[in-house]
Amino acid sequence: MRNHIKILICLFFGIFLTGCGKAAPAPTATTSAEIAAIQTIAVATARAQMTGTAVRSPTPTLTPNMFLTRIAKITPPAIALVTFEPTKLPAILQNALSVQTMEAFNGHSLQRITGWQYGFNGFKWMDENHLLIRPIVGAEHTGPVDYRFAGLPVVMQLNNNTMWFPPSGYGTANGVYFDSSLSGVSMAYERTFSGDTIHTYSLEGDLLKTYQGRLLGISPSGSKILLAGSAADPNGTEIKWLDLLNNKEVMFDWQKLPKSYETPLIWSPDEMSVYAITYFGSFYGSVKTGESYAVSYDRPMDGEDSDHLIAAPRHSYGTWVLNDTYLLARWNEYYEGTPGYLSFFDLKKKAYRNLSALAGLPYLSEVGVNPDPPYPCENGEPLATPGGRYVWVSCQDGGHLIDMKTFKAKTYPYYPEATLDWSADGNFAFLRYSDGDPDPQILSAASNQLTPIPTKARCSAWHPKQNVFVYLSDDRHTLAIFDTRSMSPGRTIDLPIAFACPVWNASGNKLMMIRDDDTLWQIDYPALSHLEQLTSPIQGIKDLALSPDGTSIALVAGPDIYIVDTSRKP
Repeated sequence: MRNHIKILICLFFGIFLTGCGKAAPAPTATTSAEIAAIQTIAVATARAQMTGTAVRSPTPTLTPNMFLTRIAKITPPAIALVTFEPTKLPAILQNALSVQTMEAFNGHSLQRITGWQYGFNGFKWMDENHLLIRPIVGAEHTGPVDYRFAGLPVVMQLNNNTMWFPPSGYGTANGVYFDSSLSGVSMAYERTFSGDTIHTYSLEGDLLKTYQGRLLGISPSGSKILLAGSAADPNGTEIKWLDLLNNKEVMFDWQKLPKSYETPLIWSPDEMSVYAITYFGSFYGSVKTGESYAVSYDRPMDGEDSDHLIAAPRHSYGTWVLNDTYLLARWNEYYEGTPGYLSFFDLKKKAYRNLSALAGLPYLSEVGVNPDPPYPCENGEPLATPGGRYVWVSCQDGGHLIDMKTFKAKTYPYYPEATLDWSADGNFAFLRYSDGDPDPQILSAASNQLTPIPTKARCSAWHPKQNVFVYLSDDRHTLAIFDTRSMSPGRTIDLPIAFACPVWNASGNKLMMIRDDDTLWQIDYPALSHLEQLTSPIQGIKDLALSPDGTSIALVAGPDIYIVDTSRKP
């Protein structure tokens, strides 16, 4: 969705890499063999040879900076990477990167971000004119012997072919985190012992606002944060919810919240409610009602037996259900195990309740006595539908679909490794026995019926707004639409050659597909009458993503990023 106010958040965080009071060890001498290896660049993925309209300097080969990892062997593919002087990277990238206008194909314009032969460690749309890219500039440790590519964030402005570089601590004692959501808001922050400094930027790189305190968490959209303390007292107990788009602030009465950065936060889908989980207790806050309080771990004393109130379980995760009126508890089984029953936090009663008891499911009692029969459910991963009206849980006696409005449960045959893929409104789901199940069934939450799909369906994908899904035939030469109203295939189209799995655009009026000859295609919906080729072959296509307005597709191919216009004509 496009935001009327487009803000780019850049928050820095610094992570001290050396022990307190200890000097960093001196770098070891670099052998000629090491330098030769560092200066070798092997990019395994081939790319299409396409002629651009602009010529830029080739990617430079530089003297390695030994502060960084000198050689990273990452397989597959194996790539030996140059390490660059961090302070020189913006100038190097500015000189090397370019946005080239390619020859249009079939009336659709094509751009290519090129000039950096090391490739890119991903990209993300910020809006239809701004793309956050991460050129690979080295590698970093993720464990004693493990590495990952390190990408420096760069914001490409596609409307004028310019770029800017968010402030970065890459290669110094200051780490950096920088990301962007589809709302056009990005997050990164600077962390020190004296607190955090948070900056907001426009999409063009202009500094807008600065906040200080202890950053407790960032919402999924990246447009809201939870901040503790203040510039004057970063270790203070003041807790505020902040909307970075309009600077709205709401105070939460969480005075007993531990002063720790490691506080799991569960944001409601609209990001107007937050639930914080700590080892010493949980906390709830609502922007809509202004209500905020600590959740006691003691067993509630008031309530009817039919309420099945229980002491608050210690859990690490949760999912908001039934329009954010309940919080379904989820556990990290490795660290916490499971209590032997499903539970949820009831906002109205301000207490946890035993969902297994309410729904009549088998569970282990709180005192460890098995029921009859003793078949507890696998409580670590209950699956909630979009909107949270229904919850699915796999148990030893079968699969159960619980209506969170009535607490009635419907039992289905035993699916020990069942996976469900729900439609946008949560009324239908693909039910598979396992991830590789070639014959999924359609589960109707309203009627509790299971309907086999009358043909083998590959790459099934729900429409983003309707209760229909698209799939390919087993030979990938037929594209079909399955309508859940009639529970039968609807329109079909024969494809001239095998295609990979189709992808819906955000509005659901087009499908994007890659053909086996590495060309990109689109087809209209619901007519399925106009199958159109968008590009000539681009070898090694991966990481395809549509712009927020659906008018462009960005994709990685080899060391380049391509942007294809799906609607506008040059």
